[in-house]
Amino acid sequence: MKNLRAIVACHSIFPPQSNIEKIGYHFQAEYMSASAADDNLCARVVSRIDEWKARWSGAITPRLHVTKLSDEIFILHDTRGLAGLAEIEFIDEAQSRVSLTGNRGGAASDVIRWALARSACLNIDDELVPLATADPELLDSFEALSQQKHDVHSSSFLDFAGTAA
Repeated sequence: MKNLRAIVACHSIFPPQSNIEKIGYHFQAEYMSASAADDNLCARVVSRIDEWKARWSGAITPRLHVTKLSDEIFILHDTRGLAGLAEIEFIDEAQSRVSLTGNRGGAASDVIRWALARSACLNIDDELVPLATADPELLDSFEALSQQKHDVHSSSFLDFAGTAA
C-alpha cells in the first residue's frame, strides 16, 4: 500500500488547523488488486454470478442432498451441475456423515479426500465445511453420533489427565 491518506470528506468536516492524518478514520490509498491487474477478472466473476442466478431460477434448483436407503447405503443427489460429478451416487455411511457434518466425527483421511474431490465439503481455514443437506432426522442422527464420539474423546482425555496428576 502506498499514498495512504484521509478521505477528502474529512477535510470538510474538521477545522482547517486539524491534523487530519492523525484524527481521520476513513482512508484511501493506492494498492495492488487482482481486479486491477486482470482486466477480465470482473467479467469472469459477473459471468459466474449470472450462471448461478440462472441455475436458481431454473426448474431444478441446485442442491446436494443425502437420503438414507439402509443403514449402509445412502444416495447423494447432486443437482448443482458441477462438471465431472455424477448427479446420483450411492455412498456409504462414512461418506454420508462427512458430507453432512464435516470432520466432527473424526472421518478417515480417504473419506475426507473423497468429500473434497466430490465437492461435498470445502476446506475453509483448515476446517472441513459440509455442503450437503438431509432430512432433519438423518442430520440429527449424524450430529448425535458426532457428539458421542466427541464426548468419548473428551472423557478419555479427562480420565487420562486426571490419572496423570
